[in-house]
Amino acid sequence: MSDMLPGQPDSGVAAGGGNRNSAWILRYKSKWFFAILLTPVFAAISSLWWVINGDWSPFLRTTILFEAVTLFLPAANCVLQSGRKHKTLLILGGAFLAGMIACALAFPLVTSQVNRKCPIHYLLSGSVYLILFYGAYLLHVRNRFCFAIRFLLFILAAILGYVFFYLPSIEGADMLLLVLIASPLEALSIALFLDYLFSRLNPSAVQPSEKKKGIFRRILIGIVYGFIGLIALCSFSMQSEGILQLEKEPAFLLKHVSDPSVIRTLSGKLESFSAILEFTPGAAPLMTLLPPSNEDDKKISSPDDSIRVNHENDRLSFTYKDKKPLYTLKTSGYTRFIWNGSEFLCRDMKNWHLLTFHGDAPPVVRTLHADALCPTPGKQAVFYALDNVFFLEEKDSSPRMIYSAKPFFASIQTRYSPLAVAFTPDFRYIFYECFRRSYLKGGNTLFIFETDTNKVFIYERFGRRPAHLPSLRPLQWKEKK
Repeated sequence: MSDMLPGQPDSGVAAGGGNRNSAWILRYKSKWFFAILLTPVFAAISSLWWVINGDWSPFLRTTILFEAVTLFLPAANCVLQSGRKHKTLLILGGAFLAGMIACALAFPLVTSQVNRKCPIHYLLSGSVYLILFYGAYLLHVRNRFCFAIRFLLFILAAILGYVFFYLPSIEGADMLLLVLIASPLEALSIALFLDYLFSRLNPSAVQPSEKKKGIFRRILIGIVYGFIGLIALCSFSMQSEGILQLEKEPAFLLKHVSDPSVIRTLSGKLESFSAILEFTPGAAPLMTLLPPSNEDDKKISSPDDSIRVNHENDRLSFTYKDKKPLYTLKTSGYTRFIWNGSEFLCRDMKNWHLLTFHGDAPPVVRTLHADALCPTPGKQAVFYALDNVFFLEEKDSSPRMIYSAKPFFASIQTRYSPLAVAFTPDFRYIFYECFRRSYLKGGNTLFIFETDTNKVFIYERFGRRPAHLPSLRPLQWKEKK
């Protein structure tokens, strides 16, 4: 390659050469300055989903990365026109450092817990982006690609960088597919930015070979644009980007935080309203879905038909064999209830109510403010969860805290809504079924906390996600004998 950049004038030996050099330098500086000013526009396009949703920090981070790409271009051009050996290695090495510095500057703006928990990967993602971008640029300089091939090369570089950026959250084929589907919007904006920067805004840009022009070029451009348009139309990148942001942290937790050693010695089965999850030491949990049913929600009679419920005007009236009044419960707002043997579980807008019946005697009544509740079989005690803290309340005693999962849930951004809770007799394991928004995975999320080690095992797609309101039926843990 010549020591002189394409487009640079001769040294000015001839008359007027000095003026030509001055004009070329002025044009070079003006184009480079314009490229710096134009960079935020492409960054805004690349971060469009975030900007629409009112979050400007991704736009600022992308701007820093794009400015690094722009500011490194004069150095890359300087190396290309020099007589040094190993030009490719020098340029890619410089791109590696520039990308890492850019991400280090952008790191204080990071809001994602996934990136904050993997800072080294975040720094390396900037390096990978710039290596891919300048690798594509070097290929273009050496081969003098036409626009169609050059643009396709930049798209490929952007997609590969996008996949690497989300690597910590890719725990399966479905997440990889989602990342690929969500990538076109960013890839297209990056490809436009790189093409403008490396060709139109670059005073040292190389021109395509004359042999690569003509009808073949027009056909290829049509094919490329048709392919890109089809991808952009079918991928729904904007919607996919939103889904990706919902799914990336749960996938990261499943891949990096969930500890299989928690259930290594667990033996028994966990029953919910829609599934049975069986645990065998040394084996993966085995889930069996139960047939859909209408449950016992709003069933007015106890299982033995001895006690009937009459629901009227925020009052639940209980009678024994339609003759003897037993109790009247006042509720607040919308009320749901089920029978669990001789126990009556009721949840209104504020509290849980647990009524335990013994023949025709008035029931033992407990009212609790809780997110999820589990009666203790054979004992007059209730195990419940409130604000991700687990308590045991025994008869005539104050609630006793068993375990707090607050630090775990405070460290993540995904919002989980509690549905049900259960425990092993020694409280070594706590089972916590939660719901989260998800477009990929059916079922709910089951957290299994090992209380003496603070480890957690996460099981996705537990049971069947209810079509409307979640079930009130408690989780039940049964030890294997």
